Amino acid sequence: MARALEILDRERKSEEIIISCFVTGKERSIQVCLTKDGTYRGPLQQQLIRNPELLNPLGRGGMFFCGGKFLAYESAAVEAQIAAAVDIAAEELRQAGYRGIFGIDFLLDESGRIWTIEINARTTRLLPLLNEQASQTPLYLLHVLELAGIDYETEAPQFGDVSGVTGPQSFVVLFNQRDTRAYFDETIKTGNYVWQNNELVRINEDGRWSEGADCMIQLFASKDYRAKPNLKLCNVFLRGEGFDDAGELDPQSSAIIAYLKEHVLEA
Repeated sequence: MARALEILDRERKSEEIIISCFVTGKERSIQVCLTKDGTYRGPLQQQLIRNPELLNPLGRGGMFFCGGKFLAYESAAVEAQIAAAVDIAAEELRQAGYRGIFGIDFLLDESGRIWTIEINARTTRLLPLLNEQASQTPLYLLHVLELAGIDYETEAPQFGDVSGVTGPQSFVVLFNQRDTRAYFDETIKTGNYVWQNNELVRINEDGRWSEGADCMIQLFASKDYRAKPNLKLCNVFLRGEGFDDAGELDPQSSAIIAYLKEHVLEA
């Protein structure tokens, strides 16, 4: 404590010192769209950070995001706390003149209390997953319409829930973990796949989710565009949750990623 007080005395720039709680818990987030008609809320989310199966944490600088998933609320009390935080943030942004998508990051502690960590008045990295949900309110479309000032009509604001998810429930981003440029061989193309006999079998070449798929791949790298070290090779959308609360890939997702890596070529 004496050492801490010494540092504070030396480095503080004012007489005011703010002491915050050190909070640990489960990471949760949500995407919301603020419109002329009200607030539209997407499903509850969990981000995937620093997973060594997907990226080289030492090579990505400060960018450690590598996927996310939709999940159910732990309880009605947790949902109520998040809804209240959304309402407060939406009203503050509305008064500031903002319209469109914003994201909120939370921590859920062991007691069930929600701590609001960050509010970002912009689209989020989990937007690609939300865009694949035909059953959910199209937040990105509303975002574009609001920013463009185009007149439109909607139904009453809706609140997303994982029970209504009909597309992929998760997605992960595979990065180039090699020291040279890399790309996929001809086996791996953009499209929908099923996982059979420990390999991916493509069922179509669509770049959007298809019913019956186990995963959908969107390529960023190819023979004509070879990804630099630590840059994206592809998005992998998954039917199931993909990973657990600790950020560990489930067995099938891990096997799919390992299979994809077998088809990565160095430039």
